[in-house]
Order: sequence, then C-alpha cells, then structure tokens
Amino acid sequence: MREASPLGYQPRGFAATRSRTTRSRNGNVGIWSVRTGTKTCTLDSSGHVNFVSWNPTGTAIAGSWRVSDGVTVAVWNVATQALVCMLKYGCGIDRAVLSAAWSPCGELLLTATNDGQVRVHRLTVGQLIVAAN
Repeated sequence: MREASPLGYQPRGFAATRSRTTRSRNGNVGIWSVRTGTKTCTLDSSGHVNFVSWNPTGTAIAGSWRVSDGVTVAVWNVATQALVCMLKYGCGIDRAVLSAAWSPCGELLLTATNDGQVRVHRLTVGQLIVAAN
C-alpha cells in the first residue's frame, strides 16, 4: 500500500508530496501541478523525507531524510531532476533536520536540527559557512 503526505507548496503552482510504501521507510518526493493535478516529476531519495523547502524562484527544492550514517539534506534542480548537492550531518540517535530556509538570492540554505544546531550552507559550492549551537 502507498500513501502520500503533503510537504510543500511552490507559489508558481506546484506542490511537493512524500510518497512511500507502508512496508519501508524509503520514499520519493513527487512534484505535482496544482492546476492540472498531474505529476510532473519524481525526485528519488534514499530514506523517508522529513520536509521539503522550495527556493525563492521555485526552480530548486531541498529535502531532508535520515539514513543509516546520519542525516542528509539534498538539493535538487526540479526542471532537470538533477541532484545539485548533498549536505551531510553527523550521526545522532535522535538527530533530525527539522526545517530549512533559503536566502532571497537562493544561494544560501539555513538548516535547523532538533538538537539546536543551525547551519548556513553556500549551495553553489556545497560549502558550510556557519555552524552554531
């Protein structure tokens, strides 16, 4: 059995949903046209997606999931479905990235974890700029 959960809405008329089988924690992010109700693409993830966040122009999406060696935040180009970069977080029994916010220019991504860590990444080069607790 499959299920879908809403994750995020992009102002230009697209929505992201999480879909997964109930027998596994693996899932994908589906991008849907709100106007036509059709799925435009599927972004593959290697785990259960916790959230997504659209960039300001609606051309990229960041998502977070937990994997065996920690937590990952991935950024995809929605038009090409290409993985732009992967940001790795260390292991922690209960660590999770709870949210992300984009800078207005779309080059920086701010993330916050449930253990109080905040990170700022420059996505054009996958560089960590700031990490603070």
